[in-house]
Amino acid sequence: MDMQFYDVVSDFHTKVVGVTFKNDDGTDRQKIISGCVPGQDIIFRPTPTKKYPEAIGVFNTKGKQLGNVNAELASDLIHKYPNNKMKVTISDITGGGDKNYGCNLHVVIYKA
Repeated sequence: MDMQFYDVVSDFHTKVVGVTFKNDDGTDRQKIISGCVPGQDIIFRPTPTKKYPEAIGVFNTKGKQLGNVNAELASDLIHKYPNNKMKVTISDITGGGDKNYGCNLHVVIYKA
């Protein structure tokens, strides 16, 4: 969907959290992130747990989880922008070598 004709209500960068954990299926988030590149499309999907009922997972287009958005942002997305379209892309991959990989995102939220 071409978003150029939608009004932007929010445009910001954020970090993916939980990047050093393994996924429920045993896949390694660090390995997944190491194969990502800036500009790659990302999908936000609800991943509620008993401890974090408003959790939102960060997934690549192949359905592999990179981590989560932080709790405050997840709550904002759920309560302030429940029906808004979004464009989420990777803005930067950090770390590597002897450091853990990190992933920064560019999020654009459009008027509902």
